[in-house]
Amino acid sequence: MSFRLSIFITLLVAFAMSLPAQDSGHIKIDSVNSSFDERNPRISPDGQHLYFTRSGHPDNVGSTIDRGDIWVSDRNADGSWGAAKHAGARWNHPGLNGVVGFSADGNTIYLLNYYDPDGDGAGNLRNGIAKST
Repeated sequence: MSFRLSIFITLLVAFAMSLPAQDSGHIKIDSVNSSFDERNPRISPDGQHLYFTRSGHPDNVGSTIDRGDIWVSDRNADGSWGAAKHAGARWNHPGLNGVVGFSADGNTIYLLNYYDPDGDGAGNLRNGIAKST
């Protein structure tokens, strides 16, 4: 190995050791993202609401062992997204919940699993697609 290459490698290692370590934990990037598992984002046809599925959150219907509840963030006047809020028991139950899509006119939302109009969880849990207007 040449002398120059040895000097270069030594300087490179010294530089790398002087860099601060990166935090490997989850960090909150903005008002929507969290350290919980978030997936399946859907923006409403009017562009004003962001729906997504969040699992493992203590506010989910099934608490931290819940496979995923629907959460929503509203767009602020400046174009940023507001703090995410749980969509409630009417759209969520202790199983996996999610937004599949919207009708063309934006008046109907299609949900993974079932819609419980009373929000009491008494409906029959059936896999499939439900709709809410």
